[in-house]
Amino acid sequence: ANLTIYKRIPLGKGMGGSSAILYAGVCALAKLKNVQLDTRFLLSIGSDLPVIATGGHCRVEGIGEVVEKLPYEKKYLLVAFPPTSVNSKDAYKAYDESEKSSGFENDLESVSVILNGDIAKAKALFAKIGVPNSVMTGSGSGVVAFFDDKEKRDKAFEVAKGELSALECGKYVDDVPVMKGIFGGVELTVVALETTDCA
Repeated sequence: ANLTIYKRIPLGKGMGGSSAILYAGVCALAKLKNVQLDTRFLLSIGSDLPVIATGGHCRVEGIGEVVEKLPYEKKYLLVAFPPTSVNSKDAYKAYDESEKSSGFENDLESVSVILNGDIAKAKALFAKIGVPNSVMTGSGSGVVAFFDDKEKRDKAFEVAKGELSALECGKYVDDVPVMKGIFGGVELTVVALETTDCA
């Protein structure tokens, strides 16, 4: 049997794209062989797979084995990412060696910013356009800002256009607005997205 998977999530941006591809392949093979997938098996091949299998809005703890399904909340997002990435293995190693913090944040952000200073530029862009509460995605290098309504997100997207030099604007897959330009000496791509209830 042949399997073709199309990936629309940028590589190395901490958005789970490689894990999603892996999960899609494992699901296809399981269906072909009529095999049930369980959490232990999914964890044996990737710590992100149980949350991807659960889908929707979740809180994850441990090494991915504790997945708590949360109520769906519609959110509008801006995601900014530089062309550079963060090696996940290096980020987790640096995190293991660092002082831990608590609160609503990505635990890996403080060490990933040290490994890749471009993440700080993406966060600085959001701060400059009046969106102070952005957070890094996964192990980096993407940065996401959440909005409760589309108008506020769209306004922030328009304000960001004024901050990027050498600006290129267009549409990504499925007519998603996207722009690319230079901020603080770093090329950033900014995408306007929204959550969907995939549960």
